[in-house]
Amino acid sequence: MQDLWAKILAGELSRSGTYSLKALKVFRDLSIVDAKLLAKACSLAVKDQTKKSIRLISGSYQQPGLLNFFNKERQQYINLSQFGLNHADLLSLADNHLIFLQESESSMMANNDSINFSYNGLPLKLTSKKANISLQFYKFTAIGTELGNLIADKVNEEYFSHLKQQLSAHFIIANNKGN
Repeated sequence: MQDLWAKILAGELSRSGTYSLKALKVFRDLSIVDAKLLAKACSLAVKDQTKKSIRLISGSYQQPGLLNFFNKERQQYINLSQFGLNHADLLSLADNHLIFLQESESSMMANNDSINFSYNGLPLKLTSKKANISLQFYKFTAIGTELGNLIADKVNEEYFSHLKQQLSAHFIIANNKGN
């Protein structure tokens, strides 16, 4: 908490208005437990290239069709609770206006379409292997993104391996540490 307050104060001193009043109010009201929960969520989240959007990937799926309707790999899930972020934690983050509780999804991707993310400082490129693939995720709110960008990158190797394994059914995954 002290590190986050120091970053906020340094940002405000260097340029007034760096952080929104809403973000400062939410952060002021966060308990230490909630701040640790935000840090846990950030350790499992991916950012887009502009760092304006942070997401917790919860799975991927291929739109049902005649040839894949009974395919068991059509739907892939990422079990976030396996890595310390259960549904009650997601509810708490939503209550603090840090994430949207409603799960979202990307638009349907064509074959060989790519999405570029950063996972705690590591580049992560997802290229669809098939047509009609969608990525499912929980999206951070604007306040959650503001505060999430203050938290230092902390890679969870076990989670990152699991994420790549689960998404490999639908995506070719490229990052600096190999595939």
